[in-house]
Amino acid sequence: MDDVASMLRYSHKMPSEFKDAFLKGLTDNGNLLPENLDLLVNQFNIGALLDCITRHPLDVRPNIYKDIRELISHILSEFSKY
Repeated sequence: MDDVASMLRYSHKMPSEFKDAFLKGLTDNGNLLPENLDLLVNQFNIGALLDCITRHPLDVRPNIYKDIRELISHILSEFSKY
């Protein structure tokens, strides 16, 4: 699941066709996707990003830190949909 989450981490910045085609590729090859896929993807990504932010401090890697914070903010806003 973490590979799927990684692939979909920036899907909100891409055309919807990207996510649709990626998921279709998974299901066409026999992978079953859970009904709560979006929630699981967000849970995996929030954990991964919190881990990353500890390894990319603001004073050392400000651009990466900023990107991680933006992604975390986006994911937290997505949690309000559940």
